[in-house]
Amino acid sequence: MNSYLLRRLFPFYSVALLAELIFTAFSMLATNAPLDVTFFAIVKTFGVLILTTTSAFLVLMLPFVFYLFLLPQKYQNSKLDKIVSYLFYFIFLASTLGEEMISAYFWQSQNLPVSLAVFRHTFSDVNVLLAEFFASSYVILMCLGALIILAALMFYTARFTLTTVPAPKWFNRLFQTLVYAIVCVMTYLNINPETLSVSAVAANNQLSEEGTYLVIKESVDTYTDLDFSKPEPAGAVSTSQPNE
Repeated sequence: MNSYLLRRLFPFYSVALLAELIFTAFSMLATNAPLDVTFFAIVKTFGVLILTTTSAFLVLMLPFVFYLFLLPQKYQNSKLDKIVSYLFYFIFLASTLGEEMISAYFWQSQNLPVSLAVFRHTFSDVNVLLAEFFASSYVILMCLGALIILAALMFYTARFTLTTVPAPKWFNRLFQTLVYAIVCVMTYLNINPETLSVSAVAANNQLSEEGTYLVIKESVDTYTDLDFSKPEPAGAVSTSQPNE
């Protein structure tokens, strides 16, 4: 794949990976839940975390990759390209920081798993915990801190979303976009923390499954009635009803 696409995605991926590594290290220090802190357990926990973070990242960046595919060569690094790229980057940063901040609060104060996705089937719990978060005396300081970090990242790193590496021609961009989409799907289908067996300790397994990846997986399983992590046993009768 041409370095142009990788170069445009690199700042986004760096932020996503760094945020997850910092949050996971914080969670390990803050939680009172038992953790497997042996060397190989920690290596596997962070290793699977990188895999699930990468899988979620590939899915989340599909709109930006599609934008780069449509962007004509002559508009590379133009004012239009700057506006769109910076807007994508701002939304990505804000959503990443927001997720990590709320998840960190839940993990530290409630010893809950690392993502809001665990509450998909008990939505009332989400409302209660979100209300508790926004009623916290620390919420203003946390939001202020997030805004400062967001502003600093935008000021110092947003320009790296552009590159002087020339964009490939249309046919090559089409090929690279198709390869990216295939890698995205194959990565999602072949990364499953449950089968990777990070540890016998539940907290390690929860920490290794990145929050956005968990949301995507739960959404796919819920809305497509597909759960690749739990195949039906041979001879099982499907309970799904045919379309009338």
